[in-house]
Amino acid sequence: MKKAPFEVKYTESVRFLQIRDKDIVENHSRKIR
Repeated sequence: MKKAPFEVKYTESVRFLQIRDKDIVENHSRKIR
């Protein structure tokens, strides 16, 4: 089944946010140390 464009955009943005959050968390923990 073909995904609707907004669905694809939504999943992509969610994945992007998860990656960015991971980077922010890692950078933050590095600063604390």
